[in-house]
Amino acid sequence: MRVCGGVVLVAAALLGIWLWSSGGDSPQLHLERRFGRWMHMESSLLCQSGYAANVGLIQAIGAPGTPVYVDMFAHASLWEGVRSAGLEWKPFRHNDASHLETMISRNGPGIVVVGAAPRPDPPPRARLPAIEPWPKQSRKTKSFFKPAANSEPNTAANSGVPWK
Repeated sequence: MRVCGGVVLVAAALLGIWLWSSGGDSPQLHLERRFGRWMHMESSLLCQSGYAANVGLIQAIGAPGTPVYVDMFAHASLWEGVRSAGLEWKPFRHNDASHLETMISRNGPGIVVVGAAPRPDPPPRARLPAIEPWPKQSRKTKSFFKPAANSEPNTAANSGVPWK
């Protein structure tokens, strides 16, 4: 078993035992093989989310003592992967290759982590359409919670509630 950030990966060990006892075939492995063929790749690995994939990737490729250079705007899952793997992060300014180069020359070779999706800086503000105010209730509209003018207000039969 491997310990990552204090969490014992028991589930992976149990999955390995189950796969060994079942002959190595499962619906997930079958899907991973099909997906790998479809992508023209040697193999593939399906994860429950992109967040989990990013955390696991950093844990898998990071070795103790390896600096990890992380773009300051990288997704939280990449930062969490560095933290949970027990690696030391070295943040560099967003999309600043010269700052990254300076960091690498100062700290030595390591893993460079950037987000793949472009991110605007600063984020755009959405324009909301004008919202019309709710029309005021007409005096002719009967309210469910007020008794009618000709009823007795303090009796249970004439309380005006809709569920009676």
